Amino acid sequence: MPGPGELLEQQPAPIIGREAGLAWLRGLVEPVPRAGRVLLVTGDAGMGKTVLLADTAGRARSAGMRVLWVTGRESESKLVYAGLHQLLRPVLSGAAGLPGRQAQALLSALGLAADPVIPDPLLTGVAVLTLLSDLSERSPVLVVADDTHWLDRSSLEALAFAGSRLDAERVVLLVGARGQAPPSGFDRGFPELHLGPLSVADASRLLDGQPRPPRGRGRAQVLAQAGGNPMALIELAKVVADDPAASRRWAAEPLPPTDRLSAVITSRFAALTEEAQAALLLAAVADGPDLAAAASHGAGLDALALAPAEQLGLVKVDRTGLQFSHPLVRAAIYHSTPFAQRAAAHRQLAEALHDQPDRRAWHLAAAALQPDEHVASLLEATAAQAR
Repeated sequence: MPGPGELLEQQPAPIIGREAGLAWLRGLVEPVPRAGRVLLVTGDAGMGKTVLLADTAGRARSAGMRVLWVTGRESESKLVYAGLHQLLRPVLSGAAGLPGRQAQALLSALGLAADPVIPDPLLTGVAVLTLLSDLSERSPVLVVADDTHWLDRSSLEALAFAGSRLDAERVVLLVGARGQAPPSGFDRGFPELHLGPLSVADASRLLDGQPRPPRGRGRAQVLAQAGGNPMALIELAKVVADDPAASRRWAAEPLPPTDRLSAVITSRFAALTEEAQAALLLAAVADGPDLAAAASHGAGLDALALAPAEQLGLVKVDRTGLQFSHPLVRAAIYHSTPFAQRAAAHRQLAEALHDQPDRRAWHLAAAALQPDEHVASLLEATAAQAR
């Protein structure tokens, strides 16, 4: 048994389907760098950016590098230089060795100067570069900035300033960014590793590695709804493992994602206007063929109402129609919305589908909280028609 303060050492889970990316990242720290390097690691939420960055950080420490890490926090995204304070806090004693104006600029930016001055972005960026350079003279340094979509802009720009001027300094800067667009300040031609969906074969391997891998219909549903997203595969596998009946109960509706996955998506959904939320809920409630019918019957599914959701990357709208950016976006929006609102959306679609009795009956059934004789008779009639 481990003694007080000790932890049982566990072997990290293998990283599946990211061999090329891992090789690139590990090559930045093994062997330790002799010059400055910068790499952006981009991809949608759940694609494994943090996992790969953590693997690289562990290897850097084993190789004798000093690791500085900052993770963007939504609660601090509007606080000037909050990210820089988090990143540099372990090494702020080194600020005493900076040239006078640089030291004053950096400590003022972080709210630590005895006689603070108005923060100067240029001097602050120079001070960050000088501090990292000084640290790298003692040992190579790995700087990791993760979840940069929540990192305050002033910190991002200071890091980008330093990153664009790394030369002979033995400093590696890794930046994890959600989506495909580089974060503020890093759109200057930095090299980029983009993490896309796993292949079907790799997704299957990842499912097989779970403590309780799904089988049969549940496995097929998880593979289809996760769309190659590693976190989605893991989280949805837990849903099926915890409730084997889920794959049958949710055969016609999306599997409910776990809280961890929902939080990533619903935070963006909650930021939308009421009109955009209503349109997006209607799209989530509609099954594929129902989208066109709803749009053509004036049910609120138009490009203008969906524009804010498209800007946030939740959906894509073009001449072929609407598509969710990921199947789990639909699932998270559907299950995070109160039943009364979902039911109202189902009834709204039923009205738009009056010329499709089978689809109309299905939506009315989904909106029913209690047994309903009328809806039951509609379902029975559509079943007879299907036979």
